[in-house]
Amino acid sequence: DASAAGASLSLSPDGKEILLIAASGDGNSVVQIPREGGPGRTLFSTTTSIWDVSAAADGSIYVDQILRPHDIVRVGTTQGTLEHVLTTVKFDEEPPRDMALPLPDGRLIVPGNKQLLVVKPGSQATPFIQTKDAATGPITMVGTNEIAFILGRGPSAKLAIANATDGRILRRFEKVQAEAIANLAASPDGKTIYYVVYGKIWAVPSGDGEPKMIRPGDGVAVDPLGKYLIVQLNEERTRLVRVPLNGDPEEPL
Repeated sequence: DASAAGASLSLSPDGKEILLIAASGDGNSVVQIPREGGPGRTLFSTTTSIWDVSAAADGSIYVDQILRPHDIVRVGTTQGTLEHVLTTVKFDEEPPRDMALPLPDGRLIVPGNKQLLVVKPGSQATPFIQTKDAATGPITMVGTNEIAFILGRGPSAKLAIANATDGRILRRFEKVQAEAIANLAASPDGKTIYYVVYGKIWAVPSGDGEPKMIRPGDGVAVDPLGKYLIVQLNEERTRLVRVPLNGDPEEPL
């Protein structure tokens, strides 16, 4: 799938072949196809993303690769000492907004490229969700012992709930448009999940049910007491709005 990797391409020195970049697992491959059409062949594969490819006159092939790991650090609210927790894997696309979710037992859930990882500070990260499908962010805590995340990719992606202790998948939401979810949050009592899709904030019962559109918005967070939402609006300038859940008038922040 060349479109998944990027639009960069190059001609071979004799002008008869086209070199392009194709997705290959977590990395990329350089593929050669005849200029006049026909089946292509993979010249070589890499374990990191390729942004550009070109061929020299002597037949050498040059690629421009990039790796952007992200560091997860922890800092106390009273002391400014940083504690390194984990350097994450690279991401095929932009990293998810929710980069780390602390669990009640001190562990962290961290989105990887195709799976959620669980890690304790000072230890190795391991896969968390019990599935062979992709399991990615955004992520949020739901109640005291469940997490919400995105299961699968593309049009078949589902909003899903897993046990926060052992990563067992508990349920999937069939009516939620999960492929484009950009942000997740949950009410303090764990009864409602809020999510953002294409500039709109939706709410769905955490036990599954019919989603309800709340209002336009590009990000959402929930008051710890469950009385209002904080909604982010990306307009000419980014602004925040307090949205009471009892129907009272909204208030700009």
